[in-house]
Amino acid sequence: MATKTNFYRRILPEICINFSSDDGKLIFKEALDNGGMEIFFHLGPQIRTQDEPAYCGLSSLVIVLNGLAVDPGRVWKGVWRWYHESMLECCTSLEDVQRQGVTIEQLACIAKCNQLNADVVYVDDHASIDDFRELVKQSCRGSSMAVICSFGRRELGQTGSGHFSPIGGYHPGKDVVLVLEPARFKYPPYWLSLEALWNAMNTKDPTNGDSPRGYMILEKSNSQPTLLFRISRYFNAINPLHEDAADFLQKAVKFLKEKPEKPNNSHQVIKDVAENLLKISAEHKLNHEKGILFNTFKKSQLESMSPEHQTAMFSLVEEIESLELYQYLRDALTNRSCCSEALFDLKKEEQVLVNECGLPCVLCLPHYMVILLHMLPLFGPNFSTELNQFSLTEEEFKGSYLEAIQVLTRDNNESNCSKSNCCEEKTNGNTESNKRGKHLLKNEIKELRKQMLSVLNKDAQVSCCI
Repeated sequence: MATKTNFYRRILPEICINFSSDDGKLIFKEALDNGGMEIFFHLGPQIRTQDEPAYCGLSSLVIVLNGLAVDPGRVWKGVWRWYHESMLECCTSLEDVQRQGVTIEQLACIAKCNQLNADVVYVDDHASIDDFRELVKQSCRGSSMAVICSFGRRELGQTGSGHFSPIGGYHPGKDVVLVLEPARFKYPPYWLSLEALWNAMNTKDPTNGDSPRGYMILEKSNSQPTLLFRISRYFNAINPLHEDAADFLQKAVKFLKEKPEKPNNSHQVIKDVAENLLKISAEHKLNHEKGILFNTFKKSQLESMSPEHQTAMFSLVEEIESLELYQYLRDALTNRSCCSEALFDLKKEEQVLVNECGLPCVLCLPHYMVILLHMLPLFGPNFSTELNQFSLTEEEFKGSYLEAIQVLTRDNNESNCSKSNCCEEKTNGNTESNKRGKHLLKNEIKELRKQMLSVLNKDAQVSCCI
């Protein structure tokens, strides 16, 4: 039986200068003296060999995330919070990435999922090499901004096709950049003329409809990741909106335009809204997975969260259960199966958490409905004009179910507190805990709303769609 051909590394083309060669060391020294190597001391120590042949994008992003000191809030191994490729399942599945890699748009989406601002610049006829050079200079002279390039290997005389690598340094006199190669089994880090890199970026990506390649500018964002809930990976800013999700939203908005018979009866309004949304969602049970709007992290992911993250999650659950809205929903949905509805893909075995008191917290339909109802006011009259199919006009909004929902979700600080299902209510010193819970819920809603906007309006900023 014939064995497959295998290799131990490749020889760098002459256009590339090995970082560890005499010439490479001299360029490093001169670049260091000229102030062009500051970013290297942040990204350089984080250089890693990609875990899979198609993981160059994920590995480049891991180098940047750890180099810019982004705390993932999740445990990698043991007690340590640290980024690894296996933690970057967002916007697309790891199985898909392992099979076909990522596009630059997907990588930007994943970056935004993980507390980074990511701006993509496509290298085409409208792009400027001078702008790119100035950006590289700025990045390499500082420690807060990184650049990842998407380029064609063949244009550099290398084997392979599309590739991602971060920039780790710049020599202004020679106009060369340091490419921090994540496929170290193939090539070492190397110096390359900025013009050659630009030409390699100025190519088409055949795996992405021949769209142009380019580069990403990455900086830490001020946003906080969601704690417990997340937008479904089938409902994100990269994949087209699935017909089931679009159909659900259109039917939901159509119902929300209706006028409740008793608009001042909050209990009845909530019951009507919850039952109608569930009725609409039940129509997609045959293929409901791709129509799901959001869900929670998997149980295995929750168990790897940091203690601080887990404590915050329980505070969030307690705050949800303290809301009057939650009480309405719990009463309205008592006759429904707790964890079987198509809208949220609830799986009972994955929704049981154990809190700091050692008591189980079961995330059921009312928890999800609280979050969904806080999202619905997005579809009011101030919604983006590009998305009229999912929005209400001022006239439609007035006196509608949506207006009633907006009133009920406007300010959580006015909600009535009740005993949480997870922990017995503390009578002393709970003011700070209550404030923390309210802050966590507001952030969860804000970030999820931002995610949904990013899905429906591609110009919006992606926050987190893990």
